Amino acid sequence: MYLLNILLILFPILSILGDDWGYDKNNGPHTWGGLCKTGKKQSPVDIVTKNLKEKCYLQLSFHKYNVVGPVEVVNNGHTVGVTGFKNWKERPYIANRVAS
Repeated sequence: MYLLNILLILFPILSILGDDWGYDKNNGPHTWGGLCKTGKKQSPVDIVTKNLKEKCYLQLSFHKYNVVGPVEVVNNGHTVGVTGFKNWKERPYIANRVAS
């Protein structure tokens, strides 16, 4: 149940609205190249590791995950979105701090 709650919270946070893609005639593989041609909606991102600085790992802290309330879960075929948290009196959230 804990893992399900985490997934339901993280999906809308991590989901990014983008162009419609699929496997049909109008949005199939032959059209995918045009989706990221400008580099603004491109994935994966090329991370140049020689430019990175080493940082401490962050510890995540989950708060108010025992709170329940109504939500709407929508599966659009590419991702799952969850809405309704804005109406909750106490909302679950994730915080972080630098590990010692």
